[in-house]
Amino acid sequence: MNKVVSDLEGVEVYQDDLIVHGSNKVVHDQRLIALLRRLIEKNITVNPNKCSFCVSSFECLGYLVDGNGFRPDMKRLAPLTNAPSPKNLTELRSLVGALQYYSRFIPNFSCRANCLFDILTSNSFKWSDELESCLRNLLKVLQSDAVLRTYSPSVHSVLITDASTVGIGGVLEQKGRPVICVSRKFTVTEQGYSQTQREALAVFWAVKRLHKYLFGKKFTIVTDHEALKFIYHPEKSLARSSAAMVQRWSIALSAYNYTVQHRSAKQIQHVDHISRQSLQDKPINTSDCLLVQPLPVRRPDFIRKTRRYFGCILSAIRKGWNSNMKRRFRVYFSKKDELSTTPDGILCLNDRVVIPPSLRKSVLEDLHSGHLGVEKMKSLARLTCWWPEINADICRTANNCEKCHQMKSHPSKWTPWPVSSEAWQRIHADYFGPFLGKYYALVVIDSFSKWPEVFLQLHLILTSQSKH
Repeated sequence: MNKVVSDLEGVEVYQDDLIVHGSNKVVHDQRLIALLRRLIEKNITVNPNKCSFCVSSFECLGYLVDGNGFRPDMKRLAPLTNAPSPKNLTELRSLVGALQYYSRFIPNFSCRANCLFDILTSNSFKWSDELESCLRNLLKVLQSDAVLRTYSPSVHSVLITDASTVGIGGVLEQKGRPVICVSRKFTVTEQGYSQTQREALAVFWAVKRLHKYLFGKKFTIVTDHEALKFIYHPEKSLARSSAAMVQRWSIALSAYNYTVQHRSAKQIQHVDHISRQSLQDKPINTSDCLLVQPLPVRRPDFIRKTRRYFGCILSAIRKGWNSNMKRRFRVYFSKKDELSTTPDGILCLNDRVVIPPSLRKSVLEDLHSGHLGVEKMKSLARLTCWWPEINADICRTANNCEKCHQMKSHPSKWTPWPVSSEAWQRIHADYFGPFLGKYYALVVIDSFSKWPEVFLQLHLILTSQSKH
């Protein structure tokens, strides 16, 4: 049926249902006549008893649709609103599922239904007056005159997002009226994200969630986190120091045509409230691996000492920083937008692990194990670890190394290879492998011409090589 009417303007198809719409009666009748002619051409018949012509509203998928938008169909809502109180988790889960279908019409649905979600996650069922009141309030709101604007591809869309310590939320608006509201709770891993990462996730998740509304069209993203103006700026590259996860989100959003605006939290309170009491949804796949090298400590020991020293900071990242914490951990608070935690309680600064004081000496010794210089030690540290004054500690470790001082006092003489005057005067050979589990390659390069020769072998030959 989709193929039959695909080129007809103003005709929508849902399975075996056909809907004809127009801005006025003349346009509507022209489109209806074109549809009827097409059905005759294709030998398709319709049941006149199931047809409705020239109506100002119609029922579809449990909704009542008219020129102003769409709202729940009260006839379909009757079994839900008149349903008795649930007697077990199965009945409650079915009831909450039906409410979620209409959640776009309930302002702050996740806040209102929070106690219902809490009992669903528990193993025991105990119905109380509080739960009954919560359920009836939700049903009462559903019976009100809440109307969402019908989405129009020709109207500019605005996506407003926000994140809290609980979850993320977003509202898609057109001409100042909501089209759809979405929200979800954080996963256990996401609860340890820094605030910047949470806000960045809110934008990324909301755009992907509303892909069918936004892809291929210019739209505006509104956020109360000013850093996102630069992180998701469509014409500026992201700083290399940004977390790898955020970099991937930024790259993924480059497929969309958008601009980013900043507004204060007071101007987007409706989205802010949604994010603080978010409904449960399938978590987005944001699996990520920290770009760090193994540290010279055992993981259980590291976790135990991290929790002992950074316990307050880990709690502040999840629940927020109070005034006492801001004063006590001033250095860490200044980097709060870059701090995050792993599920097992390791503190990170972007992709670098924050080292507790009792383990810093062993980390410094490991960084200097090859007697590297200060700059090379700093380069390694930038990939793996961080703590306040780490650069000063690195300089102190390198400058106090006795073996390094001895090497500087008696440096070994550098003896370069003599310059070759003709081809094949001197060759350099070495093995490369194994690859594919069993093969080795003997690589031979002429010193003068730099011409390479590669010989594939099944086994290493440690004796003198034959001339070829």
